[in-house]
Amino acid sequence: MLNLVLTKARLKQKSEQRTIFLYKNLKEDIWDKFSNEVNSRLGLYLATHHPSISSLSALSLDKLWHALKRSILGSAIDSLPFQHVSNTHHHKYPSELTMLIAINKFLDRLLFKLTTSRP
Repeated sequence: MLNLVLTKARLKQKSEQRTIFLYKNLKEDIWDKFSNEVNSRLGLYLATHHPSISSLSALSLDKLWHALKRSILGSAIDSLPFQHVSNTHHHKYPSELTMLIAINKFLDRLLFKLTTSRP
């Protein structure tokens, strides 16, 4: 018990926390707003950082993945309700979302290995 108290105290003192998005009770109009925000952010990011690219197929997978992740996260922060929780908080996800999270982590690791040069 003492270790748990020290851990929570340390997390509070160091302000170590993470953000979770509260998506369970969202209405369709909020999802539409989120979707439109992702589309506009992605278009703006690509136009700003890669103006000479005429189609998405000309962009490397790594750069496209970075643009998509950045657009989704920024849109989620602006459009979806969120909450700051401690690093010890464990969120329960539906099984479908758990699979998507696992695939996302796998793709992140794969892209890192493919784009990192080794001696």
